Amino acid sequence: MFLDSHAHLDGRQFASDREAVIQRAYDAGVRALLAIGNGDGPDEMGCAIPFAERYPWIWASVGVHPHEARLLTSGHLSEMERLACHPRVIAIGEIGLDYHYDHSPREVQQCVFRQQLELAAAAKLPILIHCRPSQNSSNAWDDLLGIVREQWSGTGLGGVMHCFTGELAQARASLDLGFVLSFAGNLSYPKAQNIREAAEMVPLDRFFLETDCPYLAPIPHRGKRNEPAFVVETTRYFAGLRRRDGAGELPRLFPAPTRASLICVERGPSKRAFRLLGWTITTGVPDACASFSGFAGLIWSARSSQLLRCSARSDTCGRTVRWNYRSDLRCHTSRAQTFWLAWCRRGR
Repeated sequence: MFLDSHAHLDGRQFASDREAVIQRAYDAGVRALLAIGNGDGPDEMGCAIPFAERYPWIWASVGVHPHEARLLTSGHLSEMERLACHPRVIAIGEIGLDYHYDHSPREVQQCVFRQQLELAAAAKLPILIHCRPSQNSSNAWDDLLGIVREQWSGTGLGGVMHCFTGELAQARASLDLGFVLSFAGNLSYPKAQNIREAAEMVPLDRFFLETDCPYLAPIPHRGKRNEPAFVVETTRYFAGLRRRDGAGELPRLFPAPTRASLICVERGPSKRAFRLLGWTITTGVPDACASFSGFAGLIWSARSSQLLRCSARSDTCGRTVRWNYRSDLRCHTSRAQTFWLAWCRRGR
């Protein structure tokens, strides 16, 4: 199973074959996708919701990109507040600062960013951040991290640093503030050493992979229109980086070639819920099942680290888990309301 944490499905580049693009993503193994609700400006912030309403594996965000910050009105904020209550909307974004193009004045970008942070906090939704500084500068990062520390970190809602292109210092600062780093196809570009350094250091439970389609197609598709199915190539590249990082983590957990997925379906007696891009994980014991790590769009139990071992274990929720290379893995539990279903298979 693969996850595309950031896709602009509404893009005009998909006008001629949008349905086929979505089908190719599913055929490639994409089972969770976040469609971004920016459109071409504030008037189109609801553009991702129709995809989420039609496809159960697609979710939506709403927000105003910093490029169009100058166009935001009080009416748009009211509409965003309404859309944030939609059951298929799980994040506010992408929002942030862009000092590279300066399509909107910087002070306006900062004001609109703050307004959307306030709205996201009220809606209790995480945020998806876009940050791009001027060339050879960290100015947008400096301003953005300052605003986040002041206005957002105390909410505990976190978010995603979308298409991360910063330096190690900004990666560490983002992680310290509770964010997930998301890497796009430019991770594979020859000059993107700073992105690779961040990808090599990010904890395995603190990253996503994305396409940012129709932009930033990974090698070997660079120069072409990007699409969600290409997240598979970014996955392979990321896995290669982490196998070379010297820590030995991924070779131990994921002997190549291996694909695995885990679907967690609600709900447990305590109603303690963890929502990540639409997956809802509910557990009666906080430390038993609540800790999950993402590996290149794949998910496993970080607590046991036993996804690819033929073994059995019992956790403190009373569930017995049996992993089997040959067939489906099932989690048998005395609580009929809760179940896991996953598969683990050799080969691509």
